[in-house]
Amino acid sequence: MIVGSRGGFAEKTGTLYNLETDKRIKRHFNSLTIPNGLAWNQVTKKFYFIDSPTRRVEEFDYDAENSIITNRTRLFTFDDHDIPGAPDGMTIDIEGNLWVTCFGGGMVIKIDPTKRESLLEQIRLPAGQASEKRVSFIIPIEDKENKFLIGYGNELAILSWDGVSNKIEGLETVVALQNTDDKNHVFNDGKADPWGRIWAGIYLLKPSGGLDVKENQGTLFALKSDKTLGVLTSGVTLSNGLTWNDDLKKFYYIDTMAGEVYQFDYKDSQISNQRTIFEFSEVGIDGGPDGMTIDSDGNLWIACFGGSKIIQIDPKKPNTLLKTIDMPVKQVTCVEFGGLNYEDLYVTTGSIPLGGTPAPEGGWTYKITGLGVRGVPARKVKL
Repeated sequence: MIVGSRGGFAEKTGTLYNLETDKRIKRHFNSLTIPNGLAWNQVTKKFYFIDSPTRRVEEFDYDAENSIITNRTRLFTFDDHDIPGAPDGMTIDIEGNLWVTCFGGGMVIKIDPTKRESLLEQIRLPAGQASEKRVSFIIPIEDKENKFLIGYGNELAILSWDGVSNKIEGLETVVALQNTDDKNHVFNDGKADPWGRIWAGIYLLKPSGGLDVKENQGTLFALKSDKTLGVLTSGVTLSNGLTWNDDLKKFYYIDTMAGEVYQFDYKDSQISNQRTIFEFSEVGIDGGPDGMTIDSDGNLWIACFGGSKIIQIDPKKPNTLLKTIDMPVKQVTCVEFGGLNYEDLYVTTGSIPLGGTPAPEGGWTYKITGLGVRGVPARKVKL
């Protein structure tokens, strides 16, 4: 048996092992990041192996009797064929051809290992993203018990769920972006506006998948009454946090990759007069702005992805930092007020492998109390 190990997705810390019949562990080679698919051809005495971040399939000669693999060569490279995503699981058919799943690419490919870089077939899968679709937000639907609107990969969908069990009762697509082989748009953050209409932003994944996004290919949409998407603003890279100040008729919005928080005037689900009110680089804040909410005083609270903190800013005064809260995890993803009188701040965090070892607390949800401020209730979606 051959197994791979990985060190929390830290680069080049994984190893390929062989378990001998006498239960001894034999190491074959190190410096792997995400050891993955493996297959053998017993006729040609070849062993095939994948380290996913390299985006290639490798071939070895193997001696089954002595459990030795040698002559490591590059067999197939995703980059040379513009294959989206990263190679993941792999198997071999009776003709000796390899079948490889493309994580983040929405397809399975068939390759001929007897010829270098020989792509035989590409099979598209229903999911826009490789082997799964990510739920990016969930919002209750007004006057519809156990119904929620979710961002689901390239779709806005209605989820039927009792909020308690680990099984859903149904999933109905409201609208879907038309993804193609070279365009893999997915929804990110979304919220209901003052009229109960959903506003949600998208970003465009590069073929490599993960969180590698194409510049200036994102858009912020509003869902119209006829269930089509209206463009609010475009040309963003990673559409993220959004919130409104009803009294001032201001809308606040984040493009994470720009490292900036924007203010717009809004009227009747239209926005205008964009201006930058906070720049991370100018104020010296690490990371990038991610999720955002507003308190009853009109100040903004922002999660700092990659910065290990939450910040409170005054949007009425450009680049005015009011408070910083240090967090025990690097990837702080979103903030929202809740609890009695909306006095507690709930914080979500991530553990996304981006080339380093995520903090062990990544992926947890935190509650912060005693801030001395109150939030405002989040709105439900009207459909």
